[in-house]
Amino acid sequence: KAQLAADVVRLLWHIEGMCAGRWRLQVGATWVLLAGFATACTERESKGDPAKATSPQPSHVSQPAPEAKPTGVAASERRAAASAAEPTTPAPAPEVVLPDGWVLDDLADVAPAGPATATARGVVMVTRDNAAHFARYTPRPRGASAGETQVTPLELGAAQLVALRRGPAVLGGFAYWIDGKRLLRRPYAKPGELETLAEDARHSTRVAAPREQRKGEPALVAYVAGGPKDDSLLKAHLWVEGSGVVDVSDEAASANSVAITRSSTGLVVLSLEARTGMTPIHARSVSFENDRPKLGQDLVVWVGGPVDPLTEIVGASGPHQRLGFVATNRTATEFGLATLNIGDKPRMGAAVRWEDYPNGLDPAPVATTDACRRGVVIFARPSSPVPHALQELRLGFISAGSVGESFVLARSRGFANVSIAGSAHGALVAYTADRRTWARALRCK
Repeated sequence: KAQLAADVVRLLWHIEGMCAGRWRLQVGATWVLLAGFATACTERESKGDPAKATSPQPSHVSQPAPEAKPTGVAASERRAAASAAEPTTPAPAPEVVLPDGWVLDDLADVAPAGPATATARGVVMVTRDNAAHFARYTPRPRGASAGETQVTPLELGAAQLVALRRGPAVLGGFAYWIDGKRLLRRPYAKPGELETLAEDARHSTRVAAPREQRKGEPALVAYVAGGPKDDSLLKAHLWVEGSGVVDVSDEAASANSVAITRSSTGLVVLSLEARTGMTPIHARSVSFENDRPKLGQDLVVWVGGPVDPLTEIVGASGPHQRLGFVATNRTATEFGLATLNIGDKPRMGAAVRWEDYPNGLDPAPVATTDACRRGVVIFARPSSPVPHALQELRLGFISAGSVGESFVLARSRGFANVSIAGSAHGALVAYTADRRTWARALRCK
């Protein structure tokens, strides 16, 4: 009961943290509905709900395929309650079909559900007391057949973690995250002091970092900043080592989510501005002179329709392409993953291509990396249009500025903290599902 109550409160905190003024009424309704849901769950538990005795399979492709037609509300409630129980050991799964030359290792149980981010060397997690923990990954020999994903589990209890907290950004041996209004960082692979970098952050938002820190560049991260009042405009800020905080948003613009991608001359900060009826995507270049940041023009590169409270933007870069990804509404009845071709120099009117989803989703996690010299993206989407269908975590390959063919990596009732970190020999995927944090290695032969 205590864990359920904590999860509900954290979810409400998480949603409220992403909200601007136009969502206040929606969030108030969400408080009422979720509070009723928590009460109903507690009453069922006190009466001995038979669904509580059912142990689900963990997040894995061995999950059953979605049913062909909708089921009753009672059956959906029983399945949802069962999915909230502690998972069992993964059952044998059918082979995942990937392109030739790619190998997917077995699922590894890292820790209870919590804020996690994959790196090429392991999984970083942050506990309630703002300590950083590192689950080290040892890749299998190149050319080896599929086997164990060799990630050392973390000896953490569920009470030490906030299941729905955002995973940290990772750059240069440090983890960066938001706690309350503080932007924090700490070394994750070795002991080190906790540093407070800024005190104007918006709680429950995600920090964004470049994929790598190049020679001559100072450490920097982007984050969403809140004003002195609850209804103050949210702004995109940069924290730059040696320069402090830099305001990225123009005076009249706001930001609900931020990302960073790379250009040939530096970096580009992307920000998603949620307005009533539309969602502008901003891009602003960042170059460096004597380690000092120099901002380019703030450009609106695309305008989408209204977004959900937990919608985020993700950035990616590769040879001759600079991309932004947003899982959002395409029309009033369509939902999908929008891939924005921003260009090496941001420009207005970015081309957009869509990967259609069978149904809408919020949150709809997306993450990208380069693995085996190819751009890849992982994203969660419903497995079918059926209400309450299982979600699929899919791996897609980026080609010609869009997501090409994709493959199922896992199925679950829901995914959070989805991340992927690549290298020349593969990638490590991490995500939260079924009350656990999982990792899985993807390798190229």
